[in-house]
Amino acid sequence: MFKGEFSVLNLENKRSTLNQLVNSYEKNNLDLIFYEKYIKALDPNHLEIDVLEEEMRKKMLLTKGNEVLILNSNTTTASPADQAQ
Repeated sequence: MFKGEFSVLNLENKRSTLNQLVNSYEKNNLDLIFYEKYIKALDPNHLEIDVLEEEMRKKMLLTKGNEVLILNSNTTTASPADQAQ
């Protein structure tokens, strides 16, 4: 019962490993879906240079000489899986 390939302890270890792998898969799948949508939004037919410049400047915290940069903490580009952590 407590020794061998099909022992209670060995099966519990395998169940734990399987749960970890399933959780990792689900996180990676959510990331994949997020990035696929993000990449599709970068299609040249849908690309707006002004919006792209604004996003780049927000990420790099760059401003022009006569500007003030206001960051809204409610918006993010983190993946759904990263937000869940």
